[in-house]
Amino acid sequence: PLLLLLALLSACGSAPVPPPPPPIQAQADAADRQAQRVFRDGDLQSARSLFERSLRLHRSLDDLPGVAADSVNLAAVYHGLNEDKRALRLLDGILDDAAIPYPAAMRTIAAFRKAVILVDSGDKEAGHAVDVAAGLCTGSCDLAAGIDNLRARLALAGKDYPAAEKYARAAANAAGKNQQELV
Repeated sequence: PLLLLLALLSACGSAPVPPPPPPIQAQADAADRQAQRVFRDGDLQSARSLFERSLRLHRSLDDLPGVAADSVNLAAVYHGLNEDKRALRLLDGILDDAAIPYPAAMRTIAAFRKAVILVDSGDKEAGHAVDVAAGLCTGSCDLAAGIDNLRARLALAGKDYPAAEKYARAAANAAGKNQQELV
């Protein structure tokens, strides 16, 4: 009897178990995890389908961080599939409407992803896109190495070799600090 009483009393003092996420949230999270896995495996078609599903579910929940993350990830998939216009539309959806309170970190990642796409395609707006990403990348931003690498690529394409070297060195230094993979 004493053990039973102690067990009941200790149960009263423990923290309540949080409720499970709503079924739609669980479905969105599962689709996102699976999409990331197949993306890492290089299966872009499956990743597209799963990220699109996750995006639809996050939108139905008005989950802005989830919508932003899915949009950035889906943009990377579209870029890999050479569907850059679709990728840029998704990213602009995050960047262009300041009234929607997307997380600042996701706006920075979206700006960086847009810059990558424009640099890769040789678009004349690439330099501006890199500057926007750099302006959003403040403090101890993990994307600093990637941004410097994009700047080095632009300088190299413009045959500005001293600037290319300067930015490449800065990218290498930042990557060493953040252990960030260069683009």
